[in-house]
Amino acid sequence: MTYEQFVREFRSFPWATQVGKASGGSEPTISVRNQSDGTDYWVSAAKHKSGYVYLVGIVHLKEKRSFLGFGTPIRWVEIFVAEDAKTVEDTQ
Repeated sequence: MTYEQFVREFRSFPWATQVGKASGGSEPTISVRNQSDGTDYWVSAAKHKSGYVYLVGIVHLKEKRSFLGFGTPIRWVEIFVAEDAKTVEDTQ
């Protein structure tokens, strides 16, 4: 999937009608994986005040150093809050 295809999917997803309907599961989410390096990029929506915000997540490999200084790769999650769609679209 290209960035342009992801943006089309993001724009066409019915965020406003799906937020808050999860019953024990996660809120509405779309995601994509970079097959060459295994990085995941996802966008979810969560209720906030009278509307909703987007949560933008990136899951990637990061080296965790041990006590002796050796590195072990771990999957690392970073999550950012975006209050509007333009901010999400600008995160390429």
